[in-house]
Amino acid sequence: ARIRALRKDNFPHYQGEVAVAYGLGVGDITKAVDTDRILFETVHGVRLSPYAFVGAGAGLNYFYGTRGEDKGAGLVSAFANAKGYYPVSPSTHLYLSLDLGAAIGVWNYMKDWRDLYVAAGPGVTIGNPTDRMRLDLGVRFQYMGEGTKAVLFRIGFGF
Repeated sequence: ARIRALRKDNFPHYQGEVAVAYGLGVGDITKAVDTDRILFETVHGVRLSPYAFVGAGAGLNYFYGTRGEDKGAGLVSAFANAKGYYPVSPSTHLYLSLDLGAAIGVWNYMKDWRDLYVAAGPGVTIGNPTDRMRLDLGVRFQYMGEGTKAVLFRIGFGF
């Protein structure tokens, strides 16, 4: 009954989130480059219903550097995001997320990098979808071109 009331009275509405993630690199650009990374990301859009979200986002991927050196590098991602939600209670929603866009190198050994950006995976949102602050936990498989694959462990806050 509560989920039906949410659907009727509070949708569609703006939804935003900020997140940080640790990416465990599973690809090798070269044997000399460590593909582990830290990701800072923000996504903004419209929660259409208790079951669907569409929006756009941007992220900064910081690669630690080459093996044995302290030369980090960065990629910026810009993407469209869609999420399908499954409410298991009024305050807990499982979801599947898909990002599709572009990855662009911005400094050091990746400054000339340009490629497709894709990230997909499951997560859980804890908190009512109409509340100001919600906790978001997820896992994503991330692809930003050949040799840059990673599994992301993501924690975020929705508003």
